[in-house]
Amino acid sequence: MQTQQEAWQTLAKAKVAATKSEIPQEWVLGQADLEDAKNQRQLSGPFIEKFLDKEELEIIRNDSVPLVEKIASGQYTALQVTRAYCKTAAIAHQINPCLHEILFASALSRARELDAHFSAHKTPQGPLHGLPVSLKDQFHVRGADTTMGYVGWIGTHEGDRSPGKARSAQSQLVGELLSLGAVLYCKRAADALARRDRQQLDRADVESGQPASVLRGFVGRDVANTNPGQTTHPSSVGFMSTSIDALRLVMASVLSTQPWLRDPEVISIPWRQEIADSTLERASPDGAANDRLPLKLGIYWTDGVVGPHPPVLRGLHTVLNAVKKAGHKVETSHSLIISLLEWSLLMVWYQKVVDWNPPLHSTARGVHWAFLMADGAHDIHKQLSLSGEPLIPDLEEWFQLRDPINLLEYQDLTLQGRDYCEAYSDYWNSTADGDQGQ
Repeated sequence: MQTQQEAWQTLAKAKVAATKSEIPQEWVLGQADLEDAKNQRQLSGPFIEKFLDKEELEIIRNDSVPLVEKIASGQYTALQVTRAYCKTAAIAHQINPCLHEILFASALSRARELDAHFSAHKTPQGPLHGLPVSLKDQFHVRGADTTMGYVGWIGTHEGDRSPGKARSAQSQLVGELLSLGAVLYCKRAADALARRDRQQLDRADVESGQPASVLRGFVGRDVANTNPGQTTHPSSVGFMSTSIDALRLVMASVLSTQPWLRDPEVISIPWRQEIADSTLERASPDGAANDRLPLKLGIYWTDGVVGPHPPVLRGLHTVLNAVKKAGHKVETSHSLIISLLEWSLLMVWYQKVVDWNPPLHSTARGVHWAFLMADGAHDIHKQLSLSGEPLIPDLEEWFQLRDPINLLEYQDLTLQGRDYCEAYSDYWNSTADGDQGQ
């Protein structure tokens, strides 16, 4: 008879194997390729791309907006695009496991349906027709598990084993994306996985566990959603992409479905293109400032707790120089973590620098963390107890089981959060003085 530890480990291994089995045999890497991956310093770019053919490379190198346009014009089929994305994700997962759910079979089937619609009607099925989208494993997709990494949630509905509940739910946003023509092809790990020693991915890889080449459309959700019943500071859904145009496309598309009619927590504000246009008009296509009303940008050098490493700081200097050269106004932070010499140099290089000193971000972080831990980590331990899995060592110190805070403490915490939001709003508005309301 298995011990509890052996039981959850067996279940976890079975889930990992089942997920891997969803990769088509033609995309399975050989042992030599996997060994070669272990010796790579850089996993992004050429190493992964060498497994793709010319057409697949062309597809994944397209940004979301031109990609959707090319599908709508008939240059690519939804099936061609979906296969390229699924194959790239399959290769990435074998090299550095990053996916909780592989939806390749349903994605390819969905792509064929979209192509059939396009063939019959000569028009796309929505503004996101054929666009591959990956999801963080907090969203429910009918027919797939949602585990958020909990072994006890495998084959259940958030741990509920009632008949008929497993894999039957579908998140509202998922339905909206499908109605707009998107193709859902995978769900990634709730947190970026630790990478192999010495190996590097780019920043998009760190956020998603996937190579940047497939991060054209990704939907994440913040950690507040993992704390049931906490509505004082609600979680938010965040679209991630490699371009502003892609974010504009998906935001405008989703808001066009009027999600507030189905979710009372969503404010009924449609996409306002006129506001986006008025902002774009403040700079020419090449980025030069509009003399009448240039953009006003802020650079926050440090939060007073953690200072950026020298290469990052040099990058910020480069951005600041380019923005000011283009004629835009920049507000920067002034922190003691930046050396006096460095600040003096900044003042020489960039005249008329205005300090950007908002309320301490450490205050916001403290309030946020207190909300997350208000239940004394009881919810996390409840989910772990479903299978008997332990906390991983890195989390043992932070999530030790303790007494929840009492109601009066929680109310005080709510007021602290409100006061901080008001202080930040007041500071933001104070920077508009003398700048035509900017």
